[in-house]
Amino acid sequence: MIILVLGVKGVGKSTLINQLLPLVKDSQVINFGTAMVDEAKKLGVKDREQLSSLPMKEQRNLQAMTAKTIHDLSKQGKTVFVDTHAHYLSQKGRVILPGLPEELLSNLHPSLILLLVTEPGIIYERRMNDEKKGKRHRNPETIMEIKNVQKLEFITATDISTDFGIPIKILDRTGGLKELTYQVKEVLEGIDLLKK
Repeated sequence: MIILVLGVKGVGKSTLINQLLPLVKDSQVINFGTAMVDEAKKLGVKDREQLSSLPMKEQRNLQAMTAKTIHDLSKQGKTVFVDTHAHYLSQKGRVILPGLPEELLSNLHPSLILLLVTEPGIIYERRMNDEKKGKRHRNPETIMEIKNVQKLEFITATDISTDFGIPIKILDRTGGLKELTYQVKEVLEGIDLLKK
């Protein structure tokens, strides 16, 4: 089973997934961007920066290949949490690009979508704090850019849910992590994924 965990950078996807992994039987997390870089390296691409400079058609082919690799892993009986974005802001031209085109979804075959949302100002502050602590370097985005990308995440996630018949749980990250984890546990119990 593949569970898509969607949300803008800094909303807390990785934090939530790390809370869920010990609770879900035979599970693992794959960061889609990292997996895509790994696929690209097989073709001679050195890093994310070089990957992002490839023509869009080549990037989409790599997305589809990565999705197939992840899907094949899930066929081995694992529950795979895929940490990814429905959209992302390019650094060249500040254009919002699709992170989940149709061919990717057709190869991935997700069974559930978890969409994390929160106030754009909270995300902005979290990113700035991570930067100050040296935890993560994220490309700077304004609060308005975060708001716009998050709005598109919501629209795309609900469209994917409708078009592909995939259940979706929208989670407000404004509340505490404990409450968020509890909400997801209820969903996972409903589909019998939790360890007994």
